[in-house]
Amino acid sequence: MIENIRRAAEAKFLTEEKRIQDKLTAAEDRIAALQSKESGKGALLITPKQQAEIDSFRRQVLVTRRQLRGVQRNLRKDIDRLEAWVRFINIGLVPLLIMGGAAGVALWRRRKKRRA
Repeated sequence: MIENIRRAAEAKFLTEEKRIQDKLTAAEDRIAALQSKESGKGALLITPKQQAEIDSFRRQVLVTRRQLRGVQRNLRKDIDRLEAWVRFINIGLVPLLIMGGAAGVALWRRRKKRRA
């Protein structure tokens, strides 16, 4: 059951992660292309427009990486929440139900004994 829910959560965030990853790759490729043009000229002659474009793409890379980490964190958060509920049920709720059942049986036996 947990594995099915984990797969559903991964599928939900996988498309968002893929979109962000593609955006990140495109920005990194553009930076590499601009920098290779600059280094191919021999001297490092960068026009202010090219430098502004490189800076813009670097900012975009940073923002995109932050978004990607957020998506991955949300995926982990959903899975961790599910695991916490399963642990609570297994560790806390089941013993409480058993204790409640045992107390109910004890009360029932006591009443039955008093009536007899």
